[in-house]
Amino acid sequence: MKRKDIELLRVTYLRGPNVWTYRPVIEAWVDIGDLEDFPSNKIPGFPERLAAWLPGLAAHRCSVGEPGGFLLRLQEGTWPAHIMEHVAIELQSLAGMQVGFGRARQTSQRSIYKVAVRALNERVGRAAITAARDLLMAAIEDRPYDLDSALGVLRDMVDRHQLGPSTAAIVDAATEHRIPWLCLNEGDLVQLGYGACQRRIWTAKTDKTSAIAEGIASDKVLTKTLLAACGVPVPEGRIVDSPGDAWEAAEDIGVPVVVKPSDADHSRGVFLDLTQREDIEAAFNLADAEGRGVIVECFVLGAKHRLLVVGGRLVEATRSEHMWIDFTDEVHPDVAATVGLAARVVGLDIAGIDLVAQDISRPLEEQGGAIVKVNAGPSLPMHLKPAIGTPRPAGPAIVKHLFPPGASANAGRIPVVGITGSRGTTAIARLVAWLLHSAGKHVGLACADGLYLCGRRVEKSNCARWEAGRRLLINRSVDAAILENGAEMILREGLSYDRCQVGVVTDVDGADTLGEFYIEEADQVYNVLRTQVDVVLPEGVAVLNAADSRLVPMAELCDGEVVFYAVDPIPEALVAHLANGGRAVFVRDGQLVIATARHEQVLARLESFPCLTHAIRALSLEALLAGVGAALALGLTSDLIVAGAVTFSLDDAAPALSPIARGPKTKARQADERLTTDATGCPAPRSPT
Repeated sequence: MKRKDIELLRVTYLRGPNVWTYRPVIEAWVDIGDLEDFPSNKIPGFPERLAAWLPGLAAHRCSVGEPGGFLLRLQEGTWPAHIMEHVAIELQSLAGMQVGFGRARQTSQRSIYKVAVRALNERVGRAAITAARDLLMAAIEDRPYDLDSALGVLRDMVDRHQLGPSTAAIVDAATEHRIPWLCLNEGDLVQLGYGACQRRIWTAKTDKTSAIAEGIASDKVLTKTLLAACGVPVPEGRIVDSPGDAWEAAEDIGVPVVVKPSDADHSRGVFLDLTQREDIEAAFNLADAEGRGVIVECFVLGAKHRLLVVGGRLVEATRSEHMWIDFTDEVHPDVAATVGLAARVVGLDIAGIDLVAQDISRPLEEQGGAIVKVNAGPSLPMHLKPAIGTPRPAGPAIVKHLFPPGASANAGRIPVVGITGSRGTTAIARLVAWLLHSAGKHVGLACADGLYLCGRRVEKSNCARWEAGRRLLINRSVDAAILENGAEMILREGLSYDRCQVGVVTDVDGADTLGEFYIEEADQVYNVLRTQVDVVLPEGVAVLNAADSRLVPMAELCDGEVVFYAVDPIPEALVAHLANGGRAVFVRDGQLVIATARHEQVLARLESFPCLTHAIRALSLEALLAGVGAALALGLTSDLIVAGAVTFSLDDAAPALSPIARGPKTKARQADERLTTDATGCPAPRSPT
């Protein structure tokens, strides 16, 4: 017997674009039992209790479209699943993880709902959903709830699992530039871009940051030696090995002096403006405990400044007195040139240059100013949010450094082709991969037949999965990725990529296999598979089967171009598409044709393609058309498409290289193929429906 309770039936983290939104979400299936008959306005005191516990709910707009809209819905009457959505959003926001998207939808089964809430981190999202359910039940039953304790748990999780401020600033800038990103560990190792076009960051270090340069920066003596040799002003000083030696160095240099460890960070063990022997000897002992050596150097008069240099150019300058204030606009051009030179001498692409000067608007030589330290992987928060002054675009500067303007309209992106539907999707994926491989691309393919790299199958299990797609996208050898995405995968995991260059949809059948997800009709399948079209880039192409009239309206959802394909007889939708200037692939009189409104080109007669009549595994004609349409969308020439399709076979015993790509195997090429195979071992909003 049901009761007034909310039961969590299933909680899933959809890691990529899904039926709800472009972004990852927590999806919870909930059974509200007899609460189906008790909306919020029928539970005495419930709206008031909930609003008192979570006053931030007053800002939620809900479907009303303005602040206070959700509270109005509470008073008018709404159901627990919808309320749970808003509570989960508010709890995450109070814990320090700002999210704003949520939806709740009833299934065909009474009292069972699906609730989706944006979640930047899976663990935090799952915990927020559970806490939302518990808080909601306490408010419904008019009993106490320890909100502070629940928020404490969530805040601890956010602190452990969210990106650090430096990494987050770079990721936010990448997102603004439409560059995809992936977390590669539980910390701040992040990949920007896909496959061969990727770059990696770890806080403010990048894959351009030299290990040698980082080693130099950690050695203050070596850093000073190199800087001085290149004419960069540094304070006079030397390594000392005892308290007595420290005093002797101070006498040689002249007091006041600075005593500091040779390799410690964060100003630990640093003592300034020392003039007395006893102070200098005591400072030696304290500094020696913090590092592997001690330096005594001349004390430079002035304030400490931190200047951020990216790609050899000054980005931002702050000054430390009682707090960090922004001084970028006051930096003298000679000072900017000097810190840029210092970063280049050490070899760092991103550097935090510490200098001491009385007036940063004057050249250092005029005032005896000097660079006292060069930092690898500098902290960015002081630049992003100075206590006084204008925040500076440190994140965008680093992204611009990693992905120079003009290099590509889609910086960081390799061609990604996603294929979904219930008919021939595996064959289409393999054909498209073969055609790109024949064109000389290092192609990664994840489909139901396995995982392939450059025509070689490296895993035999069903790889039409999120995890397999991710393996391709983090693989530095892959410069084109083909991924098969079934409806079940989209419902269970979400897509493994954020956007794609080509999205192929073959049909909207398969409702009879998706009952587990409360999908029972073709219209519901349509709403699942449209995800593939929704993520096509504005510069990309959706390849759609014009023979399936239920599928044709999907063309209106595409941000990019549409290519229709169909077998005889030619559907009216395809004819209308051509008349409106679109492109299409179809069969007429036994010939494969590509066409626009003004031009038709016969590629070949169907009997030219052995794959259509292969004795073991034959390619369907629809699959051939879809594959040709995708190749056309990728910019392959008609000659290459025909040559590749003629040599294509679904038999895994086929050679790994097509006749077009095959050539003498040099030692370098053999090594390259080994590296390509080994690389598989790498560690692994749109409007809602």
